[in-house]
Amino acid sequence: MAELPAREAMDVDVVIVGAGPAGLAAAIRLKQLAPECQVLVVEKGSEVGAHILSGAVIDPIALDRLLPEWRKEETPIKQPVTADQFYWLGKSRALRLPTWPMPPLMNNHGNFIVSLGNVCRWLAEKAQALGVDVYPGFAATEPLYGANGEVVGVATGDMGIGKDGEPKSSFTRGMELRAKYTLIAEGARGSLAKALIAIGRALEYESITANERALGIGGDLMLKRQTDHEERRQRVCDTSNSVRLADDERGMALLGVMLIMSLMLMLALAVTFTALSDKSITSNFKNLTSGFYAAEAGVNNLHRLLRNEKFVLASLPDPPRVSPGQPTLNANDFATAAEQAFKTTETFPNKSAYKTSIKIKSIQVPYPASDNDPAHAANRVRLISPLYPQLGQVEPYSVSYEMQSIGEGISGLNGSVTLVEEGVVNFKLLVKASGGGLRVGTFAEFALFLDRFDPYNPEGPFIYQGLGPGDRFAGRVHTNERFGFWTVADGSDAPTFHGHVTQADRTASYYRYGAGMPPPPIDADYDIVDGVLVAPKFLAGFDRGVAPIPPTGNAFDQARAVLDGGYALSAGPPTDGELHTALRAASDLNTPLADPKDPNSTTPTLPRGVYLPADGEVFSGSGIYVMGNADEVLLSADPSGNRRRGR
Repeated sequence: MAELPAREAMDVDVVIVGAGPAGLAAAIRLKQLAPECQVLVVEKGSEVGAHILSGAVIDPIALDRLLPEWRKEETPIKQPVTADQFYWLGKSRALRLPTWPMPPLMNNHGNFIVSLGNVCRWLAEKAQALGVDVYPGFAATEPLYGANGEVVGVATGDMGIGKDGEPKSSFTRGMELRAKYTLIAEGARGSLAKALIAIGRALEYESITANERALGIGGDLMLKRQTDHEERRQRVCDTSNSVRLADDERGMALLGVMLIMSLMLMLALAVTFTALSDKSITSNFKNLTSGFYAAEAGVNNLHRLLRNEKFVLASLPDPPRVSPGQPTLNANDFATAAEQAFKTTETFPNKSAYKTSIKIKSIQVPYPASDNDPAHAANRVRLISPLYPQLGQVEPYSVSYEMQSIGEGISGLNGSVTLVEEGVVNFKLLVKASGGGLRVGTFAEFALFLDRFDPYNPEGPFIYQGLGPGDRFAGRVHTNERFGFWTVADGSDAPTFHGHVTQADRTASYYRYGAGMPPPPIDADYDIVDGVLVAPKFLAGFDRGVAPIPPTGNAFDQARAVLDGGYALSAGPPTDGELHTALRAASDLNTPLADPKDPNSTTPTLPRGVYLPADGEVFSGSGIYVMGNADEVLLSADPSGNRRRGR
């Protein structure tokens, strides 16, 4: 392998490996005790909680000491344990056991049932509020050692290594995170923990001499045996001169001995039964939980498949056959292909496994474009241009499904767990008749879409423009050029992206405030600017070099995008009838708009105001429609996040 360049180094007071409950609690406590201390937490998962098992029962005593006011706040710790139930599991039946003989550790009253992943995300927010730097997506791969063998920090993994072990063109060297104190909170099975535990055990073993290992315990036992023998011999000598017991006394003594032996036998049987039952219950409990986690992993895999375009396009030939004005998907072919694609099986190293399947209960195929029934207006094929059908069409579909994941435990009785989910997937196909082009999606999926974005040529008296401190995005983010990202001078408060981030250019730009002229762009997720790490938090990934996405072409497209999401090809202006049907006044979502005098007119007759595409409950389009001029638009949501009001 070619010689690698030296790593960049970053010095902090404390570095913590692993953003689990232990690592985050330690970070919070450190900041409580020493607010000026610089604490850095690195987490290999794409986001905090990504590698945390979802189900747990926790004792809140530690939280009460760490965050005494947590019960008064909005937290993911909501469901208390209401009852404990224990069962003896057989092949065909289950016997409920009483709770009174159970040890105290199996009493969960006062505990809470939580999603541990959500608890970790909440703890991460608490830590960040105290000034802790939390960096998900950075895996610590090796400990760093000082001159005397002490641990002085950790190093993050290199990126851009090919299958042959050689650096690729996108190679980025990992960082050295040097600290006065290093906390390994990745669990006993973590790679760093295993390495350090192995070193500790080897040093401990070498510190004991061979003679100490051979004679240290044996000598003590030999001494005790000798002492007991001498005491017994002395007692025999003392009793040899005593008066013999009478017959009745000997009988009472024999009876007492037999009674004691009986009690000891009963105690031994009770202990043995308790141990066997505890082992059986524990084994079956572990088996059942392993089956549950396997089934949950299967559900997560099905969710990934649902979001994949193959779910929609698997039944189509390549290239697809398009008939202008007619739906492209065949309901039977779609159901068959989807059910085949969702039959998956995976076995885990602990021998647990899952099997998944899906049943397409119904698929609502759009009516042909020639259908003139007004009731079908929202559910029929819409031609981009009725005069030129070959330019393409929009096809809305709705699929009802029931998916099933069966998790099989490790071994033993009743280790099978079945999870069933029912739902509806709505999607639209943009089909181009000439050339058979086809894609899935709308501009409604973007939290931020920028056709043009150049961080090095900002408007106004600035040297740089980008997404920076305080920026938080929940949905997809894309630009057809290059993004720029920046932080404050010390690299903190980097922008956070919960959705997938993409850009057409292969390189991205990174900058920190006060660093002079911006450095050139690089093909990486972060950069070191004048010794400071500038690392935006890409919780769902950052892909560069993707194909550009054509923006909407004109005002007609933008007006129609409010109703259906918008597409690359012009769909023409929406009719007054479409506007009155799809929109509702932002100040009164419960009342549908009255029918217009001329539904086919392309001149809107809406009263001045703010309108939302809604069915009275949820947001059904991808924007807001303003009739007239507005200097400011304010929208608010109710606690459920669904119903919106505006002015």
